[in-house]
Amino acid sequence: MPDPASDSGAELRKIIHVDMDAFFAAVEQRDQPELRGQPVIVGSDPAGRGVVATCSHEARRFGIHSAMTAARARSLWPQAVFLRPRIDAYHEDRDFY
Repeated sequence: MPDPASDSGAELRKIIHVDMDAFFAAVEQRDQPELRGQPVIVGSDPAGRGVVATCSHEARRFGIHSAMTAARARSLWPQAVFLRPRIDAYHEDRDFY
Protein backbone atom coordinates (compact mmCIF):
# COMPACT_ATOMS: atom_id res chain seq x y z
CA MET A 1 0.00 0.00 0.00
CA PRO A 2 1.45 3.41 -0.90
CA ASP A 3 2.47 5.78 1.85
CA PRO A 4 -0.03 8.68 1.85
CA ALA A 5 2.70 11.08 3.03
CA SER A 6 5.04 10.31 0.14
CA ASP A 7 5.38 12.45 -2.96
CA SER A 8 5.43 9.46 -5.28
CA GLY A 9 2.49 10.81 -7.25
CA ALA A 10 0.31 7.79 -6.46
CA GLU A 11 -3.24 8.77 -5.69
CA LEU A 12 -5.12 7.04 -2.92
CA ARG A 13 -8.78 6.29 -3.29
CA LYS A 14 -10.80 7.06 -0.18
CA ILE A 15 -14.38 6.01 0.36
CA ILE A 16 -16.28 7.58 3.21
CA HIS A 17 -19.76 6.44 4.21
CA VAL A 18 -21.81 8.82 6.33
CA ASP A 19 -25.28 7.79 7.48
CA MET A 20 -27.29 10.99 7.20
CA ASP A 21 -30.71 9.37 7.27
CA ALA A 22 -31.67 10.91 10.62
CA PHE A 23 -30.09 14.32 9.90
CA PHE A 24 -33.33 16.32 9.48
CA ALA A 25 -34.76 14.82 12.67
CA ALA A 26 -31.52 15.51 14.56
CA VAL A 27 -31.60 19.18 13.51
CA GLU A 28 -35.22 19.43 14.71
CA GLN A 29 -34.29 17.87 18.06
CA ARG A 30 -31.36 20.25 18.39
CA ASP A 31 -33.47 23.31 17.59
CA GLN A 32 -36.38 22.18 19.79
CA PRO A 33 -34.88 20.58 22.91
CA GLU A 34 -38.31 19.41 24.07
CA LEU A 35 -38.22 16.91 21.17
CA ARG A 36 -35.06 15.19 22.38
CA GLY A 37 -35.76 11.57 23.18
CA GLN A 38 -39.08 11.74 21.31
CA PRO A 39 -39.98 9.80 18.16
CA VAL A 40 -39.70 12.59 15.58
CA ILE A 41 -40.88 12.12 12.00
CA VAL A 42 -40.03 14.68 9.33
CA GLY A 43 -42.22 14.45 6.26
CA SER A 44 -45.77 14.85 5.12
CA ASP A 45 -48.94 15.20 7.14
CA PRO A 46 -50.14 11.71 8.11
CA ALA A 47 -53.68 12.70 7.17
CA GLY A 48 -52.54 13.09 3.56
CA ARG A 49 -50.88 10.83 1.03
CA GLY A 50 -47.26 11.71 1.74
CA VAL A 51 -44.28 9.82 3.08
CA VAL A 52 -41.71 9.93 5.87
CA ALA A 53 -38.64 11.83 4.65
CA THR A 54 -36.64 10.80 7.72
CA CYS A 55 -37.15 9.99 11.36
CA SER A 56 -35.25 9.97 14.62
CA HIS A 57 -33.65 6.87 16.05
CA GLU A 58 -36.40 6.86 18.69
CA ALA A 59 -39.03 6.52 15.93
CA ARG A 60 -37.13 3.67 14.31
CA ARG A 61 -37.68 1.57 17.44
CA PHE A 62 -41.35 1.45 16.46
CA GLY A 63 -40.59 0.20 12.94
CA ILE A 64 -40.88 3.61 11.29
CA HIS A 65 -38.47 4.32 8.44
CA SER A 66 -37.85 6.64 5.49
CA ALA A 67 -40.14 6.28 2.46
CA MET A 68 -42.90 4.70 4.55
CA THR A 69 -46.29 6.33 4.11
CA ALA A 70 -46.94 8.89 6.81
CA ALA A 71 -50.30 7.24 7.52
CA ARG A 72 -48.57 3.89 8.18
CA ALA A 73 -46.06 5.61 10.47
CA ARG A 74 -48.94 7.19 12.41
CA SER A 75 -50.59 3.78 12.78
CA LEU A 76 -47.36 2.29 14.17
CA TRP A 77 -46.91 5.05 16.77
CA PRO A 78 -49.77 7.58 17.08
CA GLN A 79 -47.83 9.63 19.67
CA ALA A 80 -44.97 10.38 17.28
CA VAL A 81 -44.22 14.02 16.54
CA PHE A 82 -44.76 14.82 12.85
CA LEU A 83 -42.98 17.86 11.44
CA ARG A 84 -42.90 19.38 7.99
CA PRO A 85 -39.40 19.65 6.50
CA ARG A 86 -37.52 22.94 6.90
CA ILE A 87 -35.12 22.58 3.98
CA ASP A 88 -33.55 26.02 4.47
CA ALA A 89 -32.65 25.13 8.07
CA TYR A 90 -31.07 21.84 7.02
CA HIS A 91 -29.08 23.52 4.26
CA GLU A 92 -27.72 26.10 6.73
CA ASP A 93 -26.76 23.32 9.15
CA ARG A 94 -24.97 21.02 6.72
CA ASP A 95 -21.87 21.29 8.95
CA PHE A 96 -23.90 20.18 12.00
CA TYR A 97 -22.31 16.71 12.19
